[in-house]
Amino acid sequence: MIKNIPFKIFKSLSGVFDFSLIKSTGIYTVSALINASIPFLLLPFLTKFLSRADFGVIFMFSTLTTFITPFINISMDGAITRVFYSDKNSINQYIGNCIIISITSTLLSLLLCLLISEKMLDYTSLTIEWVVLCIIYCFFQFMVLILLTLYRIHVKPFKYGALQIIQSALNLTLSLILIGVYNYKWDGRILAQVFSSFALAIVCFFLIKVNYKVIFKINFSFIKHALKFGGGLIPHALGLALIVYTNRFFLLNMVNIDETGLFGVASQLASVISFFTFSFNNAYVPWLYEKLSKNSMLERFKLVRFTYYYFVLLLFFGLIYYLALPILYHLFINVKFEQSIKYTPWLILGLLFQGMYLMVTNYIIYSEKTHFQAIVTIIVGVLNVPLTYSLIVLFGSIGAAVAFTISFFLLFILTWGLSAKVYSMPWFLFFKIRKRS
Repeated sequence: MIKNIPFKIFKSLSGVFDFSLIKSTGIYTVSALINASIPFLLLPFLTKFLSRADFGVIFMFSTLTTFITPFINISMDGAITRVFYSDKNSINQYIGNCIIISITSTLLSLLLCLLISEKMLDYTSLTIEWVVLCIIYCFFQFMVLILLTLYRIHVKPFKYGALQIIQSALNLTLSLILIGVYNYKWDGRILAQVFSSFALAIVCFFLIKVNYKVIFKINFSFIKHALKFGGGLIPHALGLALIVYTNRFFLLNMVNIDETGLFGVASQLASVISFFTFSFNNAYVPWLYEKLSKNSMLERFKLVRFTYYYFVLLLFFGLIYYLALPILYHLFINVKFEQSIKYTPWLILGLLFQGMYLMVTNYIIYSEKTHFQAIVTIIVGVLNVPLTYSLIVLFGSIGAAVAFTISFFLLFILTWGLSAKVYSMPWFLFFKIRKRS
């Protein structure tokens, strides 16, 4: 019986998949693997030339980026995707209005940043100049994100992957030059990110304007829709940021910047899991929306069946990756950062729950009930703050990683329950039918 399990899984999956999804998923995964390998190639270099404190500052810049990004892009990539499937004729002008909104929010963010610059320094250890760069960097990234979104909804995985790889390769090259040749430290790594993003943003804007005929004509109905759809996701994005990055603030203020740097290295290694889950999701979402638009119960049963198998395979992949980590540490990580491996089991498990969460949250986005999702995410994000603090007090720095895992598990379970409420899928009826058959 056991030897037939792989065949049964493959047979079940073949009933769900079609060739276009298999092809797109393969391309997204391969490009993500290449994209993920570039930071891996950079890790031996960075861990040799940079200190734990340097990694701590880089980590905090990344954290600040995550908190600022929702206010710059207002999650309008999701709005663009949804409008594409409901009103393709107006998508060009809709994108133009999204860019106008982002420019406005960037200017407002810069103004607010100047007003609270001292507080920013207290919580992030970054001076006002670096915070300003962070805001500008977030806008550059939004321009790249728009083109990536267009490639995804037009099912152009080759171009999607190539754009990501080009940005990572440019980032890698500039980091090597600034740190290895000009003796920059943490500032060289950050400047490499900003400069590479700036260069690519210019190219992306040109391609968006020329290839997709974007129209920059203000339409208040489009602005209202984008702000309503994406604005509902801002609390959601901030809630996710609280889950993912609260631990960094507590480690910086309750332990030290060196330990924050160790946590950052472990997070970068564990992030391979999210590279795969997000890559699959990029291929899965357009295909899923097309299936849901048919409003077929048979298709829904197939989707539920596939989702359960995906959960099992995801956990298996996580286990294999965890077992391989000691080898990766030996090959890529300088000995002064080897203590960071203590965080990886919890971070990997948390990211596996994040991958499962992605599979169920898509139904909420499709139903345009994002404000409910925002409530759930904010609740979990807020709970994560005292949870992280308490676990660090009780167990030391490892408590930050444990809180990360618990919070993503809660987010996954609560989102799954919400998904079942707002969009009917045979999650449990599926088991009853299987039992009868």
